[in-house]
Amino acid sequence: MKFRFAGILQFVCLIGIAGGLYGLKTVADGKRDALESLEAQIAEDRRAIRMLEADLAYFSQPQRLEAAAQGLELSAPDAARIVTVAELDRVAPQAGPATDAVGAAAATADTAAQDVAIAVPQMMGAR
Repeated sequence: MKFRFAGILQFVCLIGIAGGLYGLKTVADGKRDALESLEAQIAEDRRAIRMLEADLAYFSQPQRLEAAAQGLELSAPDAARIVTVAELDRVAPQAGPATDAVGAAAATADTAAQDVAIAVPQMMGAR
């Protein structure tokens, strides 16, 4: 009787271990599949990055840009067309009233633009 109980206990433990190992194998296979999927996605993204870098190199060639600009007849803007942020309301009035935050941001931007307008000629004269 003692051997029969020990044999049954061993058999139950063996079934439990086999089930546990099968469960671990299934989890490991799922992780391996997920890893392979991620590696394939990384390889695809790297190919796309190389393609985008090649496109950037082609589209930013100075000769190509100059040739494209020839047909457009582009020129530098006149100084009279350049306005400060404060003058925008006069040139292009807003459809509705500006909020206080927008007005404060515009004043800050106008001050910064005036600082730049003062600093640039000073820098150009320093050369």
